[in-house]
Amino acid sequence: MIQIDKKEFIEQLQQENSDYNSCSQSENIANALDTLSDDIYSEDERFIYELIQNADDAYDLSGNGVNILIEFTSNFIILSHTGKEFTEQDIRAICGVGSSQKSKDTNKTGYKGIGFKSVFGKSNYVCINSKGYCFRFDKEFWQQQPKEDDKQIKRPWQIIPIWTNINEISELSQISSVNTRDYQVSTAIKYKNTQKLQEDLLRLLEHPQIMLFLRNVNQIKIRSNDRTVLKVEKEVSGNDHVILKRDDNIESQWIKKDFDQVKIDKAIQKKIKQDDKFPKKLKEAKFTRIS
Repeated sequence: MIQIDKKEFIEQLQQENSDYNSCSQSENIANALDTLSDDIYSEDERFIYELIQNADDAYDLSGNGVNILIEFTSNFIILSHTGKEFTEQDIRAICGVGSSQKSKDTNKTGYKGIGFKSVFGKSNYVCINSKGYCFRFDKEFWQQQPKEDDKQIKRPWQIIPIWTNINEISELSQISSVNTRDYQVSTAIKYKNTQKLQEDLLRLLEHPQIMLFLRNVNQIKIRSNDRTVLKVEKEVSGNDHVILKRDDNIESQWIKKDFDQVKIDKAIQKKIKQDDKFPKKLKEAKFTRIS
């Protein structure tokens, strides 16, 4: 019964986001999302950083941190994490623009709900699987829909979820992270040149200093052809000793100090409020954190 309810929720959201009063209205929103997706970032690997950041923001209160697994197949890159599973609110946020659940949380990086849209600048097919919810964003699906008045309606496919059976996607049905209880969320992105993307990612993670800037991620593992090709980890000893490891070998050690509740000077607060480009949650902040 729960599974049916989740399917009905996705189908209802699909109807809401694909029902427009006119073809031109649908086309205008579609064009805007195309521009947004293409213009967010130019680097091919940047969208992976967005997914890693989303995983970092998805920590729970258990204190166990978040582990990330990135798997490569011939046509997909699959990023899975052990953070919090998707809720209806999360799905509505990811199927909208500017409605992020993180917009008021100063402990989370995202704020506009558009970071995930960078994925669509590099892929026309993205599938999300999370504890009973399984849906995809699929440009080709909407291009194959019947025409109206001999004209193909251009739809904003990036915000229209399609209920999906993960077992019907042969290349994903055998992926370990998609079918295990260890990972709460798996995002599968169809990609033209997964080999090059894997090489770029391995090069970027060759030195694991990126782990210092992730508040809650403790491990990033990369797998290809059913074998682990890289594992980077962060271990915190005591309150300030951070050990970074690469493939179980110590890469570097750091002393990390966090200063919470650092008061923001009133003159700086005033300047921030006058800048329209600052997110609302930063305009309203009276304290910050320095590491």
